[in-house]
Amino acid sequence: MKSNLFTLKVFDNAPEAHVLISKLENSGINCHLHDAFTISIEPVLSQAIGGVKLIVHLDDKENALAIVKEIEGVPITDETNNVLECPKCGATDIYANFKTMRGIWAVFYIIMSFLFLLFPFMFKNVYRCKKCEHEFKKK
Repeated sequence: MKSNLFTLKVFDNAPEAHVLISKLENSGINCHLHDAFTISIEPVLSQAIGGVKLIVHLDDKENALAIVKEIEGVPITDETNNVLECPKCGATDIYANFKTMRGIWAVFYIIMSFLFLLFPFMFKNVYRCKKCEHEFKKK
């Protein structure tokens, strides 16, 4: 049996998905979240079950993908409405709230996670350039 549903995008948590849901619903596209309640109750399970999935009907797939492309194509701006650029290469195509584990403390947390069989909780949210993969914080 073939499913008539399409996973449009996967998120770490439900609040991130609600921004896109409102845009899709305003455009007349019906959508829903899968696994949102589970991850809201136990966020550690996000990696294990594959995140919060935004589901649309196959008939709406092309329109929904166009809306996602439109939203993701808009450059990230700071508080003064200036476009955020990568300090290394100057590109404006940037991931916002990228979760990273780089640095000396990350190594410590990874080792502790293996020793105590825990999920590594130490993540930093940074910006990451899609072109050169440089990670940076906003100044």
